Amino acid sequence: MARKWALMLRVSKDAQGSKTLCSYLLPLEIYEDVIRLLRDDCAAIATCRAVCRTWYSLAHPLLFAAVSLGSTRTVSLFTSVAGRPHIAATVRTLSFTTGHLPYQGALNADLYRLHDTSNLFPTLLHMENLEELSIDGSHTILDLPKAFSRKLHAGCATFPMKRLKVCISNAPLSEAKLRLIILASPRLETFLFAQPQPHLFQPMTSSDRMQIAALWSRVHRMALSPRGSATTGQAPLDLSTAGRIGRISTLILEVAEPHFGFEREDMGYWMATATNAPYARIAARMAVDEHGQLYDGYAWDLLRTAGTRLESLRLNLTYHYLHIGIGTTPGFTGVDLLCRNSELRTIFVRANLTLHFISVFNGVLQVLSAVQPAHLSLQSICISLFVGQIELQEVDGYWHWQDQLDVHLARLFAQHPGVSVTLGIIRPMPIPDLSDYIRSLVDSLQRAWAAGGRLGVIWENDYPINSQDDVEADAYGGHEVSPFSLAVEPSWFVETGPRNLKQSW
Repeated sequence: MARKWALMLRVSKDAQGSKTLCSYLLPLEIYEDVIRLLRDDCAAIATCRAVCRTWYSLAHPLLFAAVSLGSTRTVSLFTSVAGRPHIAATVRTLSFTTGHLPYQGALNADLYRLHDTSNLFPTLLHMENLEELSIDGSHTILDLPKAFSRKLHAGCATFPMKRLKVCISNAPLSEAKLRLIILASPRLETFLFAQPQPHLFQPMTSSDRMQIAALWSRVHRMALSPRGSATTGQAPLDLSTAGRIGRISTLILEVAEPHFGFEREDMGYWMATATNAPYARIAARMAVDEHGQLYDGYAWDLLRTAGTRLESLRLNLTYHYLHIGIGTTPGFTGVDLLCRNSELRTIFVRANLTLHFISVFNGVLQVLSAVQPAHLSLQSICISLFVGQIELQEVDGYWHWQDQLDVHLARLFAQHPGVSVTLGIIRPMPIPDLSDYIRSLVDSLQRAWAAGGRLGVIWENDYPINSQDDVEADAYGGHEVSPFSLAVEPSWFVETGPRNLKQSW
């Protein structure tokens, strides 16, 4: 270990040739060991003592300000020192991100123990300045020692964090512990709950992780207002009620795909339907079919009760969801909900046009028609269209779809002059005539351009295109982006515009 830290030293020489040892990462606990290794220069050794002591006194508040843990081993190392008051008081953000287990063909509880967090949570009690706790890992079990759980139930211990982000699997044990953690966090203001698809051994893709990270980063852009002073939490906690979660001002839920929807006993349903929980802000990602029909009663319950508190909404318009066999809630559609949630700021529509282009695109038009003059807070709309060669051929037979899109956009710009609308074209396979497709789309939106709206057309380009396509794209104000840039709520479009999307990412 000492040799490792010794490599982090650098020797600088002044004009007179004297040597000075400098270190930016050298902890006080091991600097004596490093000095013993450097026996070739007594002057440098003497300087090292002074430098290390000065450096540590200045840098120690920042050493543990942001801690990221990636395995149970690192958790053990961190908890062994985090109990020290001078270290615990400096922790501001703590992140526990796990990898993914190899496929074993069957559920094995021993494998899950690789990502056990039972020793982590008792340490949090000493971090009085902790502001954010992030747990990201579909194979993570939120395990609490029994004695520690009893203290939480009795109200004798509380967690200090203000923001909590959790992305875990749907394990009942984890959700029971998570409820206890939330109720025992009197200072909690923001809660993000992301539910990955419950394939036990299927890794999350990098796109999935970037979506979650981007959604969480938006929390920091929100102007969170204090919800009152924190209570001492001396009363016993009752997990059957959720009165104490009313202190959470911002709730962000990422709902799984409809065929992996929430059950009535799940964490998301408990958070969404809890009594006495006046969330000031709610962001949600929901799945609907091409008719704007929401899946399962939970999703509808959340959006119906959200009212003016819903600020961000993501809708997936995909025809094949109709064949999953999941029931819908008759009489309530995503269009109805958009009309009710008048404080929406961002709307993200993901339309998969690879099957049944006409039906799915009709869903896009219905979403645009649901935007009314009452949506005074609306700032940005992003419509991500997944197209392929077949869809381009089908467009030729459905020539008036571009004209209908133009009409809806012109009406929207007339009612909301400050709204930024971005059309994103994503192709899952090489399309030789994509530039012609983009040119046709841009030229057809004459009413929208005449309305003076903030309209941008961007596209993802995974495949090589010739330089002429680039020239034409620039002439039409287009901008090439990565596929990840279109997979998040576009709250950045309002300030940066589509041309600066890469920089804003």
